[in-house]
Amino acid sequence: MCAGLLLFGTLGHAGARSDTTRSRPLVERPGCSSGLNDTGHFEQASTTGALQQDITLQVPATALVRVDDGGHVLAALTNTGCAPRPGDDLFYVHPNGSIDAATMRALAHHPWVGDFTIAGVYVLQDR
Repeated sequence: MCAGLLLFGTLGHAGARSDTTRSRPLVERPGCSSGLNDTGHFEQASTTGALQQDITLQVPATALVRVDDGGHVLAALTNTGCAPRPGDDLFYVHPNGSIDAATMRALAHHPWVGDFTIAGVYVLQDR
């Protein structure tokens, strides 16, 4: 899992957006407020053609939040197309590249801004 987070964080960092406009609106994919099931996961069900077998895949909603040495939020990425929210598996990415688990409580009042509709891309945050 850690290796996956490291790769996810590295790929997201490579695609960081350079838009630094202040007070940008929050843009999320449709259904962000209603897309979670009761376990806090996004679900996608599909049926394979000839087998007619239902397959359900659950992917935990995950957010990586880049912070500076003072713990201030610099950028965030998610795998959902939504801004970080309660129920996400949340991780801080520090300037030295270390990653540690975090709680949404610390970010409960953070005013997320920018376009989160592309999963896996860091979205710069206003400071």
